[in-house]
Amino acid sequence: MKRVLTVLAAVALSLAALAAPTATASASNPASDVQRIVQSDGVVLYRGVETPQQLASLCDGRFCAWSADVATMAYIPATCGVTFNVPASWKATGQGEWYNNMAYPKRVKMYQGSAPVYTTGHAPAYDTHADWLKVSTLQVIC
Repeated sequence: MKRVLTVLAAVALSLAALAAPTATASASNPASDVQRIVQSDGVVLYRGVETPQQLASLCDGRFCAWSADVATMAYIPATCGVTFNVPASWKATGQGEWYNNMAYPKRVKMYQGSAPVYTTGHAPAYDTHADWLKVSTLQVIC
């Protein structure tokens, strides 16, 4: 019984570490100048993401949307029904990227108002030329 509890505790700690990514400063970390902001809905915003390498280093196991206009990435948890409203600041040129790294069968549906405009493929799926001008809301679907 003690061994089972020890294994469960180790698994819980591992899951907690995966669920709480951080951007720490180091010479080898491409995300060293990135500011991490946790919203109440579980979405994590990273400000200062300026390169594809930074985006890739931060986007693991979730859906990530990035805006070139404000160098900000939204790290959306893989929770069914979670929504993210695309900020107006992302719509200056609308240029950005998205990556779906969520486990099967989770995907993201993109809306303009209440009209669906796109549904991502299953992971790994991405668009390196996303147009946020056409999208107002993202929703995780299962």
